Amino acid sequence: MCIINSISEDANAIKIPNIVINAVSVLIMSLSNNIKASEKFDMFKKLSQQFMILSQEIEGIEEDISKDKYDILILKYDNLIQECSFEEIPDKYKLLVASKYSEANRYVPIQINGITGYMSVKKVIPLELNNIV
Repeated sequence: MCIINSISEDANAIKIPNIVINAVSVLIMSLSNNIKASEKFDMFKKLSQQFMILSQEIEGIEEDISKDKYDILILKYDNLIQECSFEEIPDKYKLLVASKYSEANRYVPIQINGITGYMSVKKVIPLELNNIV
């Protein structure tokens, strides 16, 4: 736009395109700053790696652990959960996780269970009266 402005002899002829281009560039920059997709991707990638390291540490335990070691593992897990911003995860993925847990007859994770609309009723397996007698 600067080149066109410098070439143009009539400033009034270029006024409207100049305003439109400035408005579009400001809109694109503000959307880019609000979304921050690369930062969110890096954060989730880092958290994924930290969860993997923690799970490997837990799986590597071969003997009974002390209460101090147990408390340290719980603290590490709690810190990772606090760093993860669950509100950034799209609703379709939250619903998918809730349905998968429900299908597996497991409780929905607390981060999803506390949000309206994601609670699912656990399946109840009916008892056969013939086996009781």
